[in-house]
Amino acid sequence: MAKVKVNGIDLYYEFKGNPEGKVVVFVNGLLTDTNSWAQHVPYFEDEYQILLFDSRGQGKSDKPEGPYSVNQHANDLAELLQKLEISQANFVGLSNGGTALLPLALNHPKLVHSIVLADAYSYVDAILEAKIDAWLEAARVSPELRFLVATPYVWGNTFLEENQELFDQFREAAHEAPQEATENLIEGAKLLELPDSIKKITAPGLIVVGEKDILTPPEYSRYIASRLPNGKLTILEDAGHASAIERAEKFCHRVLDFFEEVI
Repeated sequence: MAKVKVNGIDLYYEFKGNPEGKVVVFVNGLLTDTNSWAQHVPYFEDEYQILLFDSRGQGKSDKPEGPYSVNQHANDLAELLQKLEISQANFVGLSNGGTALLPLALNHPKLVHSIVLADAYSYVDAILEAKIDAWLEAARVSPELRFLVATPYVWGNTFLEENQELFDQFREAAHEAPQEATENLIEGAKLLELPDSIKKITAPGLIVVGEKDILTPPEYSRYIASRLPNGKLTILEDAGHASAIERAEKFCHRVLDFFEEVI
């Protein structure tokens, strides 16, 4: 199990794929870990070198006192790449993981060749703050209640009807997650200091959103795409907030097409 010291804590990471290929870094969604990319790795591993890692508070990484802000995740990722001697990479992030790529690209432009943001957000308005607060209050009661409260915000109807086994795996993982770390991750999701200066990000960006995303509806992704000089928006039909997982095959093909254009 590989770990490296980053900003005073140990982050877990693993490499997969082609060691001679361009680096693609997958950044987990808020309450997931590296296992969430299991469906995606086979699409990329022949051509690309893949870096998977757990952010602070997630999976096998350290879980210090929090909350863990989006900017903190971006700073951790920048130092992780430095420690692993990666001078530039392409990034794929889901939800909060995608959001963290915005300050990374803004503050560390030389590290970022391209970004893919799936169901991300660049601001926290009143309604998104209310959703996050509901998750936080539920998490303080029990993992089960947090998972039940989050479910209709995260998953689309078709996924819930057709993927009971995979859904159960995520439910089990939610029960195993340490409560304090879960609360720190959720609370940090609304601590977003990201001005409209994202329009200064020059890296090519693919912004993906589920057509039926309830947590961060398509308007959040349209906002990002309209401000990135090299941003391109794509909507995944019949998918909720976890569109990259719900429609993994379509998502991967669209990302690979994007990489062919920009890498």
